[in-house]
Amino acid sequence: MNDESFLTGYDVLRIPIEKDGVPAWPERFGKEKIESLRARVGDQKFMSQMMLVPVRKTGTMFDASALRFYSDELLVKEANGAIAFAIGGARIVQQSCWWDPSYASAGGDFSVIASVMLDDMGRRFVHDVLYIANVEDESVSCASQCGAVVEFLRRNFAPRVNVESNGIGKFLPEMLREKIALAGIECAVVAKNSKVNKAVRIADAFDACISSGRISFHERLKDTPFYSEFLEWSPESRTHDDGMDAVAGALGESPAVMPSRVKNRLPQKSQRVFRIKRVASANT
Repeated sequence: MNDESFLTGYDVLRIPIEKDGVPAWPERFGKEKIESLRARVGDQKFMSQMMLVPVRKTGTMFDASALRFYSDELLVKEANGAIAFAIGGARIVQQSCWWDPSYASAGGDFSVIASVMLDDMGRRFVHDVLYIANVEDESVSCASQCGAVVEFLRRNFAPRVNVESNGIGKFLPEMLREKIALAGIECAVVAKNSKVNKAVRIADAFDACISSGRISFHERLKDTPFYSEFLEWSPESRTHDDGMDAVAGALGESPAVMPSRVKNRLPQKSQRVFRIKRVASANT
């Protein structure tokens, strides 16, 4: 039922929050507050809820121009007994990691962990995304997955990792804690039971960050399924979105302060590499 049939005989009043850049209610929503609101909720939600403009629910939501890439690696410096982290000229002070696990069986979902770094200006860097895929068409054991995640946490100096505890994730946090302890690194493990619809979580997380212009993505993500996931994603998409979901989890989670010690954080000379046998595409 549309407005015309439902509101027949009634006068309809629509007043968007601003018109032609002029606030409709300056006492309550001045220009600065409007821009702050737009940056916080993202263009899609701002247009539908504050500007009263219908927003499409089908079709891809993002495009390649929305991705800003960088190539700098995370640098670790020690001065006067203190540890400092940097990406390019940005001082990294916090990090959020999110692991969305699965059995990673052939034809099923990827098991993905993502790391998002934050600098002292509040800018976000989607620095690393690991896809633990099926190997030789067999599922990857939970113990092997935890081992791969530990190496991911080690190389990114992660202070904490959130494990989505829906499904397979119910019993993984304790196993991961044991692996972390054996590796001798300090990293907290937090089980998270996600109750928000996945499409809503992805749309809200990415739209808000991209609209603000305060998010960048590492070049390495172009060589993972994340890039095609991003370009093909829509709220009603049926393509793989496991990497998008993991990054959205990291973006939506409160970050933790970077570690003050880096004991046992240097990469091991020998570590198992999981090769991706499947590639996310529009036909997946």
